[in-house]
Amino acid sequence: MGPTKALKEYLRGNLKLSIVILIIFAAGIIGGSLGISTLSNQQQSELQNYVDLVLQGSGDWQVDSGGLAQKVIWSNIKLVLLMWFLGMTVIGIPLILLVIFLRGVVLGFTVGFLIQEKALAGVLLTLLSILPQNIIYVPVLLLSAVGAVSFSLNLIRGKFSRSLHLSQYFIGYSVGYMLALLIVSLGGLVEAYISPAFIRLIAVYF
Repeated sequence: MGPTKALKEYLRGNLKLSIVILIIFAAGIIGGSLGISTLSNQQQSELQNYVDLVLQGSGDWQVDSGGLAQKVIWSNIKLVLLMWFLGMTVIGIPLILLVIFLRGVVLGFTVGFLIQEKALAGVLLTLLSILPQNIIYVPVLLLSAVGAVSFSLNLIRGKFSRSLHLSQYFIGYSVGYMLALLIVSLGGLVEAYISPAFIRLIAVYF
């Protein structure tokens, strides 16, 4: 069975759970975008000034792409490992869902604020400096959440009647997360090497 077919089978078997995770993430995005309206005028002004300073100074950046890549990759590795660990704790389901929701909030707020305050430049920043890595991060995060919650639910329901069955499932569970680690590392490279270049390009014209 190829990877694509295996993924389809996995999602089909966890369809309801996948929909719930997706709804929670979408709720976070909506909540984050709506949260912009709760900022005071002073807070909005300070954030806008910060974005302007970043764009204005981007042409003079001396970005240590290697160092940035290490930090970004390590940050995402810790997040994936957290999901993996929470999936084995049985009581970690609420925390997994909270992580998904908060990730949506951050993404929704960031994108919403950029578009609201920077108009066309904000749209370009979203498409060229935020979207590329998140095309990688978001699916991995959502699939990691589905895997972790599914593992926890199976533990709670006592579906692992034999220790061998549990060990086999655990191996598959962990191998999936090893693949997730590799993929988010690729996303980290995109964020460290490609996104800054696009930000500098946008800053030149805006």
